[in-house]
Amino acid sequence: MNTRVFNAGYRYWVFFLLTLGVFLRTLHYIGDRSLWMDEAKLALNFVQFPTWSIFHPLLNNQIAPVGFLLIEKLVVGWFGVGEMALRFYPFVAGVASVFLIYKLANRIFGIWIGLMALGIFAISHWAIYYAAEVKQYSSDMMVALILYIAAAYALEKWNTTRWVVLTAAGIVGVWLSHPATFILAGIGISIGVQSIAHKQWNDVARLAISAIIWFGAFAVGLYATATIGSGATAAGSATFSHMTEVAWTSTFAPFPPMSLSDTRWYWAAFFRVFNHPLGFATQGLAAFLFLAGIVHLWARNCLWLGFLVLPMLVALLASALHLYPFSSRLLIFLVPGTIIIIAAGIETLRQLAWDKCRPIWFLAIAVLLLQPAWEAFSNATHKIPYDRENIRAVLEYINQTKAPDDWIYVYARAGSAFRYYRQRFAFPESHIIQGNSIRASWDAYLGDVNRIRCFKRVWLVFSHIETTKAGVDEERYLLHSLDKIGEQLDTIKASEASGYLYRFDPDTSSESCDSVTLTGLEQ
Repeated sequence: MNTRVFNAGYRYWVFFLLTLGVFLRTLHYIGDRSLWMDEAKLALNFVQFPTWSIFHPLLNNQIAPVGFLLIEKLVVGWFGVGEMALRFYPFVAGVASVFLIYKLANRIFGIWIGLMALGIFAISHWAIYYAAEVKQYSSDMMVALILYIAAAYALEKWNTTRWVVLTAAGIVGVWLSHPATFILAGIGISIGVQSIAHKQWNDVARLAISAIIWFGAFAVGLYATATIGSGATAAGSATFSHMTEVAWTSTFAPFPPMSLSDTRWYWAAFFRVFNHPLGFATQGLAAFLFLAGIVHLWARNCLWLGFLVLPMLVALLASALHLYPFSSRLLIFLVPGTIIIIAAGIETLRQLAWDKCRPIWFLAIAVLLLQPAWEAFSNATHKIPYDRENIRAVLEYINQTKAPDDWIYVYARAGSAFRYYRQRFAFPESHIIQGNSIRASWDAYLGDVNRIRCFKRVWLVFSHIETTKAGVDEERYLLHSLDKIGEQLDTIKASEASGYLYRFDPDTSSESCDSVTLTGLEQ
């Protein structure tokens, strides 16, 4: 192959893939989709309170790193509390990650692995999605890549200056991203083992100092948000307890694995990683290429194999200790490193098949990337890419069509998003009915029917519908009950959100017809 022609073609591919990755993320960002429940829960912490309030436990059982919270609060202070302002930092982090993953993979592993890693990451479903989400996950990816690049910089010439740079990067990293501690653990353990093997005791001492500083910075970050230590309030402790005892229970690794079901958990968790957060439909093929990539790096660069694999194992250990959930979006920080390993596996397959079975290599790549590419381009053609729980569209319609005396019933799990948008549409608090959920209480949920019928005209607003283990769709169940006692006059449906207008002949003498307000909507 002509080297000059190859280099020219390679540069065009790099430019194309960088542009594609930025374009898909920008398209998602400017699509300006409605906040969904989890985003709204975090967003309310920036909307309702002053900057210093982030140094207290967050509302709505939210946990986020102090650096991320400060950046979000600053952006909101400059640009207002709109959706695009709230998503600006995650968007910047998502775009930066496109360039950073190419820089890292190309610099450490060579042009082919760099190109493949860039191509996979550019169209990665969840990497695109979280680039426009009011959450810290996009920042987690960017921080992981920055720490890897800082480690690469330090290793090129391991001296005091570069050690200080790596240590400083770690301090900033743990303030911007909680799982940065896992990345730093992988870096520290790998360099430490190598230093011990070569009896480089000065380097071991430096790493020990870095580890102490990083742990201290991480503890300070948690203390600042009142999650640990004497600064942890009852509310902060309650939040952490709720997440570990309720929300994350199924995501903790059973340890030690004492039964066949425990062993299956690890097997299933391994393959789930390739679906979410990596976004591959062909999880088996992705897992095979991941293992091939480990073999590739084992033979060529064991140090970087440790950098990329150990964070996953440390996160698994934290999961076994019930300190961090090993599941889906909370593992998004593993995406860049895992994609690089998969790219190394693809390169191994290319080396084996290029001369004799080239079609097999192309077929494997096509099978691996067909679904992510289809999802990326399919979403790009939508008016609102990655649209979900579009309660904003429902409330816009209600605001335009409601009569002055109409009441609004807000389904419990739509409460956070409704509170975020309520001021925008100036819905009077005196005409809002707080909803309940079966999850909290069957009796309270069934009592909503009696409360709603107390008013002549009521709009019902739904999003993030709960389907209980008993198979009850709470929206359909409530509508079925109301259809028996009232008349449905109007309907508005959007993506995973809906609104219904009902008319009743209220029995105002009923004891259940008490005044109801917004107070108490689900936190």
